[in-house]
Amino acid sequence: MSEPLHIRCTIESTSYSMCKYRPGTTFDIVDGRLKDTPPGGICLYIFNNLIGLLLTRLNEPNVREWVRTGPTTTCSDGPERTVVRLSLVE
Repeated sequence: MSEPLHIRCTIESTSYSMCKYRPGTTFDIVDGRLKDTPPGGICLYIFNNLIGLLLTRLNEPNVREWVRTGPTTTCSDGPERTVVRLSLVE
């Protein structure tokens, strides 16, 4: 059995956040399941973009190497300009 894929999602920057995120706010995705959500809950705009990004990669054999590159995604609510960086938790 392979070890779980544990991805940490970290808010890297934001101009403001309706969800009360600040740079450094984190939440985790473990084997495709959302874990350790921020106190205010998960931003559906960010989560929607993350799902789209992850679904294109999760079944690839080099997914761990890709996550190690620190890919980013953004909140689709333009004025917030919230950037989320992915990292591998080992």
